[in-house]
Amino acid sequence: MPSDRMRFRKYGRAFQLRIDSHEDLAHLLDLSESHWMATSAPVDAFACDAVFLKLLDSDENGRVRCDEVRRAARWVLDVLADRSGVDEGADALRLDALRLECDDGARIHAAAKRILRNLRRPDDEIVSLGQVRDRKRIFSAADANGDGIIPPTAAKDEEIAAFVKDVIAAVGGEADAGGIPGVTEALLDRFLKEAEAFVSWSEKGAPADEESRKALMPLGPDTAAAVAALQAVGDKVDDYFRLCATVAYAPASAASLALNLKPENALEEYGAKLLGAPLAPLAAEGRLDLNGPLNPAWRTQLDALREKAIAPLLGKGASAIGEEQWRHVRGVLAAHAAWAAAKPDTNAALLGLDKLRIYLDPRYRKAVMRLIAADRAAAKEIEGMVLVEKLILYQRWILEFVNNFVNFSRLYDPDERALFETGTLIMDGRQFTLCVKVNDRAGHAKIAENSRLFVIYVELTQEAKTERREIAAAVTSGGKGNLYVGKHGIFMDRLNRLWDATVVRIIENPISLSQAVKAPFKRVGELIQGQIERLAGSSQKAMEQQVSAKAAAVSTSVQQSVQQPAAASAPQAAAPAGGGSSGVRDILIGGSIAFAAVGSSLAYITKTLKGLEDPGRTIAMVVAFLIVALMLPMILNAWVKLRQRDLGTLLEASGWAVNGRMRLTRIMNGVFTRRPKLPKKARKQRWDRLHRYSRAVKRPFVWSLRRADDARRDIWESM
Repeated sequence: MPSDRMRFRKYGRAFQLRIDSHEDLAHLLDLSESHWMATSAPVDAFACDAVFLKLLDSDENGRVRCDEVRRAARWVLDVLADRSGVDEGADALRLDALRLECDDGARIHAAAKRILRNLRRPDDEIVSLGQVRDRKRIFSAADANGDGIIPPTAAKDEEIAAFVKDVIAAVGGEADAGGIPGVTEALLDRFLKEAEAFVSWSEKGAPADEESRKALMPLGPDTAAAVAALQAVGDKVDDYFRLCATVAYAPASAASLALNLKPENALEEYGAKLLGAPLAPLAAEGRLDLNGPLNPAWRTQLDALREKAIAPLLGKGASAIGEEQWRHVRGVLAAHAAWAAAKPDTNAALLGLDKLRIYLDPRYRKAVMRLIAADRAAAKEIEGMVLVEKLILYQRWILEFVNNFVNFSRLYDPDERALFETGTLIMDGRQFTLCVKVNDRAGHAKIAENSRLFVIYVELTQEAKTERREIAAAVTSGGKGNLYVGKHGIFMDRLNRLWDATVVRIIENPISLSQAVKAPFKRVGELIQGQIERLAGSSQKAMEQQVSAKAAAVSTSVQQSVQQPAAASAPQAAAPAGGGSSGVRDILIGGSIAFAAVGSSLAYITKTLKGLEDPGRTIAMVVAFLIVALMLPMILNAWVKLRQRDLGTLLEASGWAVNGRMRLTRIMNGVFTRRPKLPKKARKQRWDRLHRYSRAVKRPFVWSLRRADDARRDIWESM
C-alpha cells in the first residue's frame, strides 16, 4: 500500500528506497543523493526506449545523472493530475489526466487534440505512443504543421496551387513534416528573382525603338543563328589572323607553326593535333580562303559561319576574308552576342515568358506568404507534440527506470530483468543472466577484479562477423566447469537476437563454498601430478642415458674381446661380471635398509596403538581433528570471500557511479547462473543400446574366463 512516509527495503544486504507507485516517486524528490544506489550511469547501459533515454539525458553528454532523474520525476508529477498511468506504466495518455492549469499540461492537451483531429479521431480522449509517432499521417493530414513549408495541397485556390507547383518545378522544393514537397519563403523569393531577371533580359531583346532593335538584331530572326555560328569558331578565326601576322613578321616561323601531315598516315591518328592546328595554311597577306584547303577538323563550323554570318553580312561572293572584314562581322554581331551571353541560367524560362509575367504580379507572393505565416503560427502547437511523446514515455518508463537506478529492486527480483542486463549467455550447459555491456575490456577488468566475482569476458559476433560487441558475465553458482578462454556458446539479447559467443578472458574467484573448499586440493593435486610427470620424465631420461652407456660399454667390451687372444680375454671378462654383481648388491642393501625403516615404523605404530584402550576411536578422532584443522581455515576464508562478492563493482567497471555495495544473496546465486532442468515430461534413459550391446558381448567372454580358471584349479589340485 502506498504510504506518505518513505519506505526502505533490504536488497542485497543494503536498505534502499522502495518505489512502487507515484507516491513513492514523490519521496524521491526529497531523498538525498547519498541514499541513491546510483548517481550516474552511461545512457547506453539501459535497455529501454532510446527516445526516453535521450530526453532523460537533458545535457546530451551520454550519461544520466541523479539531478536529471529528479527533474524528470518532478515534471511528470507536475503535469499529471491523475497519476495512475505512472503506476501502470501505460503507453497511452488520458487527456483528462492532465493538469490544465500547468502551462505544459495545457500545451500537451492542445497538441494531443490536434494529433487526434489530424488522424480523423477528434472525439477520442486517449492518445497512444504509436499515434504520436505516426508523424507522416499526422502532418500529411494537417493544414498547417509549423514547418513553414507550403505544399500545393495547402492552397485552397487552384490558381495559387498551380503557382506553387510551378515554383517547385523551377527551383525545387523541400519536404515538409509530412514528406510532401513544398515551397519555403526562401524558395519563393528565389523563383521570383529568377523570373524577374529572365523577363527583364527578354525585354531587352525586343527594344521599342527601331535603331536599337536593328543594332541588336542586324539579321532579323536569323541573327541568333549567325551569332551561334560565330561563337562556335570565332576564337579559331582570331587565332588564324594572329598567326598570319606572326608569319608576316617572321617568315621563317611558318614551317614551325604549320601542321605537316604525311599522306600515308591515317587522318584519325592526328585528330588531336588537327583541333589545335590553324584553320588553313598560313599566308603572310593575312586572308582566310574559305574555298581553299581548310582544316578538316573545323570545316563544318567554317561552312556554317560562311552561310549564316559572312555571306549575309559581306555578300554571297565573299569567298575569302581579310582581318578587317572579320572585325566588321564581329562588330555587327557583338551587341546580340553580348545580350545572348547575359541570358539568366534558370529553369524558370521553361515556364514561358507570358506565364512568368503573370507570376510577377504581387498577389501571388502575398497569397503564398499568408499560407506560410498561417503555417508558422501553428508551430507552438506543433511543438507540443514533442511534449506529448515525452509525457507518454515518462509515464511508461519512469518507475521502471528508478527501480534500476535509485534502487536495484529489479535486479534482486527473480521474476524481473534489470534494464542494464543485456541478455542471456548460454554456455557449458548453463544460463548466465547477469551480463553487462563492456566497451573497454582492459579497463573493465582492472576494476572488476575487486568485485570478488568469477567473471568471464565474452566477445559477441553477428552473421559474417560484421557486428561485434563485448559483455562481462558473472558466474555466481556451481563451479568453473568447462569454462576456458576460447570456449564457444551463444548469446540471446533483449530483442531475442542470437549472437555467437567466445570467451576471451576470465577473472577467477570462488564461485561457491564447495568449489572454494575443493580448490586448494585441486591445486595440490595438480602440483603433485606435475611433480610426478616431471620426475617420471627425468627418470625416463636417466634410464635412457644409463641404457645407452651400458650398451656402449658392452659394444666396446665385445670389440676388445675379439681383438685380444682368448687366454687373455677370460680374466678381463670377469671384471664386468663383478661390476654387475656389485650394482645388484647395492640395490639389495638399499632395499633392505628401506624395508627395515618401514618395519621399525610399523612396529612403533603398532606398539603405540596396543597401549591405547580404543585404538579405532583414537585414530578416527585424530583423523577428524587433522581434517578440521586443515579445512576450517579454508572454509572460513572461502565463506568470507563469497560474502564479499559485490555486483556494484561490476557496474562501476562499466562506468556507473554506485553508492552502496550490492551483495549477492543465496537466492540470486541460482538466478544469475543456473542449469535448466529437463522438461517435466522428459524421461531419462540411463542404458543406451551401445551399453546393452557391450554387456551382451562381455558377459560370455567373462564366463569363458571363469570356466578356464576353474579347469586350471582342478588340474593343480590333482597334482
